[in-house]
Amino acid sequence: MIRVASLGLIALLAVGCAGPMPSPPPSPAPSAAPTAIPAPTPSPVIIYVTPSPSPASLTHDIRARLHFQGSRDSVNHVGDNGCEGDGGYDDLRVGLQFDIKNTQGDLVAYGTFTQSEYGTLSFECYLTGTATGVPDQLVYVVEIGRRGAVNFTRADLAGNAWTAELNIGG
Repeated sequence: MIRVASLGLIALLAVGCAGPMPSPPPSPAPSAAPTAIPAPTPSPVIIYVTPSPSPASLTHDIRARLHFQGSRDSVNHVGDNGCEGDGGYDDLRVGLQFDIKNTQGDLVAYGTFTQSEYGTLSFECYLTGTATGVPDQLVYVVEIGRRGAVNFTRADLAGNAWTAELNIGG
């Protein structure tokens, strides 16, 4: 049975192929010489990337300059031209730490007052110190011990040579 089916299939294929072959379509008459259109070549694309530092990668050195003025009982003259607090200001002296925080209250840097200078007015004292590598912020919160905090904007500090001017009393 399989043999017969195979022979029948061959017969059908032979009958279908035995008819006349169609002729190829006529060629168009030549009009003009064909013009070659060049394929577009890709142009090299060069992208220069200059990384701009993100605010988190910028750092600044922030100088804190604390001015306080009191009385004979609250400001001591030290050495040639140094000074320190006494009485209610006894925490204000060389070696005192100041903190720099972000607006969420996170400590981002700290510095220490390393110099003191007796002022030109009576019982006036200036302490100065620097916090280095302070991450860039829109607002810096400078806090001195138990004395509270003062906010400074980036623009304020940049416009004042990155110095935070602080005052207590007087």
